[in-house]
Amino acid sequence: MLSPLTARRRILLGSALGVLALASPLSGLMAESAAPPAPSAAGEVQFMRDIAPILVQNCFACHGPKEPEGDLRLDLFESMTKGEHPAVVAGEPEHSGIIKMTTEEDSSSRMPRGEAPLTPAQIDLIRRWIQAGAKFDGPDPKTPYATKPDAPKAPAAAPHPDRPPAAPAKPEQKDNSKAGASEVRSEKS
Repeated sequence: MLSPLTARRRILLGSALGVLALASPLSGLMAESAAPPAPSAAGEVQFMRDIAPILVQNCFACHGPKEPEGDLRLDLFESMTKGEHPAVVAGEPEHSGIIKMTTEEDSSSRMPRGEAPLTPAQIDLIRRWIQAGAKFDGPDPKTPYATKPDAPKAPAAAPHPDRPPAAPAKPEQKDNSKAGASEVRSEKS
């Protein structure tokens, strides 16, 4: 018969090994994916959490605030749902321009043009969001909900690229010749 302490240790050890056995394969999967986790097939797709990052990364270069191509601004939720051929028709992914353009067979017409196409998982996520009513959960549909991060800026102390860097300041040097001479005189005295 085992003592109660030994029995508890065996139970704890078994539980710990069980958790590790389950967590090991999951940690490998999590390390492979740098993207935020997508909602499960049954989970609700949220615009700000799930859709906005896809648009920022893949669409803002051409359809952001600066001279948007085709007069389509995807940084404003309101502009996605307006116009003769809206990018998003709530509840109708088959009539939504964003689905049509990202799934275009002809690679010269498919969006994002000149870039890698959206993944099937990204397109499915957008399709599910539109099918569920294309709800906007951001602050204001008439204002930009996000901006594309600019290229990293040079630190403030970096020299201007059109000018050569300034010469480093020279440390102040003492004139030791006079000090040395007075020291020598004082030693002789």
